[in-house]
Amino acid sequence: MDNKFKVEHAHKLDNPERLEWQNPSKLFPILDAASPESFVEIGVGTGFWALPIAEHYPKCRVTGLDICDEMLAIFKKNAAARKLSNVAAALCDESKTSMPACSADAVLVANVYHELAEPEKMLAEIHRILRPGGALIVVDWKSEETPKGPPLEERVAAFIVKKAMEKTGFSNTETLCNVYPYQHTITGKK
Repeated sequence: MDNKFKVEHAHKLDNPERLEWQNPSKLFPILDAASPESFVEIGVGTGFWALPIAEHYPKCRVTGLDICDEMLAIFKKNAAARKLSNVAAALCDESKTSMPACSADAVLVANVYHELAEPEKMLAEIHRILRPGGALIVVDWKSEETPKGPPLEERVAAFIVKKAMEKTGFSNTETLCNVYPYQHTITGKK
């Protein structure tokens, strides 16, 4: 089964109704603790998460990574429409980025973890690109029936994500259950 998000559904990513139950600004308190000067989003899509972060942190370099050229083109177009000069975009694959080692203060993986064929490889890559003390934030669908999100069989329980983060070197992992109604938010430090 192919559980990858399809580019023909990209318009759904920018649906303003998402802000009611999945507002990126709810991550600002978590990011404030990281004081990011360099932020990376893996699976940036159209920029639903990364662009509000770029606006909120204008001195932070925000890099959106995706496996799809078409998504990156939409992301760049949306960044240009918002007149953001602190945004960059680059292709990546599921377990490798072109980011230098120790180059990011914070990395976000939002609504992507359940799509990864080998999530521990991507977690190891994220660990590589984070600076010491850098923060990883994983937002993904709760492993229970919710009115939004992918089929239940594609979801990954929070404790499994947390265990994989710890296995790949992350410490101070914490599951935040009340940030979003349909997703768990898991944080960890390098």
